[in-house]
Amino acid sequence: DAGAKGLVRERIYEQETIEDAVEDAGLTILGVFDAHTWRPPQRKTTRIDVVAAKNPPRRIHHQFERACRTIRVV
Repeated sequence: DAGAKGLVRERIYEQETIEDAVEDAGLTILGVFDAHTWRPPQRKTTRIDVVAAKNPPRRIHHQFERACRTIRVV
């Protein structure tokens, strides 16, 4: 067996806990998405992507929303 061996540990946190931690770190949340569809998380969502930035300029929110629409189409 020449493959790399490793151990992966995962933890489950409530979405609110993650969002609080991101904001406590001084970041602004731009969006929270289902990691598989990039649509808003649903009850059955198992993984989320949180996109955040530190002191984002106002225009970034509009640019980011436009990028999200493109990602959802692909």
